[in-house]
Amino acid sequence: MHDIVFHFQVIITQIKMVHTFVTRGLKSKADENPVKDKHAYRMEPSMTSDRISTPAKKMRKLPYRYNRILMPLFLSIFMSCIVAGISTVMGSGISPDLPLKWMKAWGTSWMVAFPSLFVILPIVRRIVAVLVEQTP
Repeated sequence: MHDIVFHFQVIITQIKMVHTFVTRGLKSKADENPVKDKHAYRMEPSMTSDRISTPAKKMRKLPYRYNRILMPLFLSIFMSCIVAGISTVMGSGISPDLPLKWMKAWGTSWMVAFPSLFVILPIVRRIVAVLVEQTP
């Protein structure tokens, strides 16, 4: 049991390190205050790159109103791909023509999933709003 807890703690630490790296770039907590947090993740100088730390040009974001279209679009793409893949493997097994069968199943399931999310997502948001405390 102790090993499971230890592995879980290692995974949580790694997730925190990735989150810190993504949100702060190459700068870490140890770089800000090395005395207080001496065990924080620190990038080696050989791992740093100007291309990673400073993008040449910031990507222009779409206005917030597109959230209502893009959320169901990406959610339906990823979820239908995963579900179609699993159901295709479960139904026909792993075979040489699996990618073709998977793409056919994905296309069909996406055509149903995308419009369905426009109906289902507002209902799910209301259910979550009832169950979760809203920020002031």
